[in-house]
Amino acid sequence: MLKEERHIFWATSAVLLGSAMPLILIGRAISAGALVLGIIIGLIATKGTSLRSTMNTLRTARIAKIIIAMIASFALSVPFAIDPSFALKHLIQLIGMVFASFLLYTVMREMPRRYLTKLIRVLGVTIVIIALLAGLDAILNDERLSKALHGRKWNQIHRLNYMSSVFAVLLPFLWAWLLRAYRDGATLAKGLAFPLILITFMVLFICGGRSGWVGATVAMVVFLYGASKYHNLVIHRKHWFMGVLVVLTGPLAYGFARGFDIMKERIGLGVEAIGIGSGRLEIWSFAIKHLLDNPFTGIGLGNFRKLPIPAEGIVSNAHPHNFIIQLFLETGLIGLATASIFIIYMLSVFRKYSHGHLYGLAAYSGLIAFFVASLANTSIFQPWWLTFMVFIAILGNRVGWTGITNNEK
Repeated sequence: MLKEERHIFWATSAVLLGSAMPLILIGRAISAGALVLGIIIGLIATKGTSLRSTMNTLRTARIAKIIIAMIASFALSVPFAIDPSFALKHLIQLIGMVFASFLLYTVMREMPRRYLTKLIRVLGVTIVIIALLAGLDAILNDERLSKALHGRKWNQIHRLNYMSSVFAVLLPFLWAWLLRAYRDGATLAKGLAFPLILITFMVLFICGGRSGWVGATVAMVVFLYGASKYHNLVIHRKHWFMGVLVVLTGPLAYGFARGFDIMKERIGLGVEAIGIGSGRLEIWSFAIKHLLDNPFTGIGLGNFRKLPIPAEGIVSNAHPHNFIIQLFLETGLIGLATASIFIIYMLSVFRKYSHGHLYGLAAYSGLIAFFVASLANTSIFQPWWLTFMVFIAILGNRVGWTGITNNEK
């Protein structure tokens, strides 16, 4: 392959991969399509000798062995599931995601540093654009804009809730990118970095997802602490004041945008009909009562919805809305143990990366936001949500052990 052709392939892959995750606002199919195309085009651009080295690295990596052991422990739940065929379907889906993750890891590891810089730049710009679109959608409630973004769900009042968790996971990369640009002396960054951070963080609250609110707040604290301690970030009083102000006024901004009655429901006021937390306490209580149905191997992946609904009813039987309860219930103690090993090992690795590189800190903060949000979010086995963890982990791994700069050429 000619050098010019490889340049085109790598540049295209970087743009597609960098824009893929934020584009979920426009549609999951569009986001997945950009991600898949980015992986395919990146694989085309790889070199043979280096590719073999990557495969050998994967074969001997400790994290790969932990992932295989985790999937094997999940497989134990299938024959003991309430609905084995339904559990098997979810297991096959997970195996497919693991395979796709290995391909993404290969592309990220093979991608030259100059294109990795482009990827992060595209990611940062796309996050800002998508945040502005989400904010306008929430504030204006314009029918044409909402239909363009959400299709048939355009008139649902909670249509943007999931974007709070999405931004909670992605925003640390925007913070790192803007901070690096500011330090490198970029003219626009000097005037726009701080306003963009505040605006995008406020949009996260306006979107309305409470699990994302909490996850983002924790991620912000982790990022600011790590940046000040390990990366010489000087945080002035005005920065702390504005950050605290956004966190405190975020729900109020949501009230102005979506209505104060809905805001009260978001923060758990006046919702006696469905219970505190939009019925999550009732769902958790129901799930916990079934933890010992099959304590070692679980009731099967995704089989929470196969449990008989209690007479008093619950708001949703799709999943337990808590990833720890879900892992215990659906994969048993064995699955929960291997998943815990995976999570602890991954966080310990990224904690080390966070000390050495600002983008490593972004990945660490994003992963913490993911798991905090997952304590009251969608199913941990939901492909679109799990993809965010995979993406930031692989991107964080790539920049964590090599490092890049905003001016990389």
